[in-house]
Amino acid sequence: MQSRRSLLLSVFLVASVLGSIRVVEEEAVGQLAEGEYDIVVDTRAPSEYENAHIPGAIPLSNLATEDDWRGALKGCEDKKVAVDCWTGRDRSTPAANKLSEDGFTAVHDIGGMQWMMQHANFTTVSGAWNQQLPECSVYHDNEHSYLRSISEENKRK
Repeated sequence: MQSRRSLLLSVFLVASVLGSIRVVEEEAVGQLAEGEYDIVVDTRAPSEYENAHIPGAIPLSNLATEDDWRGALKGCEDKKVAVDCWTGRDRSTPAANKLSEDGFTAVHDIGGMQWMMQHANFTTVSGAWNQQLPECSVYHDNEHSYLRSISEENKRK
């Protein structure tokens, strides 16, 4: 029992140092229901997001580039961030690790919504993103001008 506990602690410490913390979907469901995350980031395509997403999730795909979405979260580096995708780990893991590399201190890769919806009856909402950035974002009060500037810059490219 002691060796298993030591192994789990070692895995947790390595995951924390190397990037995001990986959370098993079963645990993520309870953590989401309890409101344990300050920010939820959705890495799926806009159509997937509109079909079903975690309430309050911010869709990264609506922000054109990595710099855009990391910029949108500037000021939130000390918040507890959950990152999800559809099947788990294919899109959430790279995004979560990138946020960790950029100085976000509590990033949790919560895997896939598919499992949560099929096995845990997780409740989602549908519809387009309301374009609200988290209150911790330095762009929260000017989110529309920030998003408009991203759109205009991408048109020029």
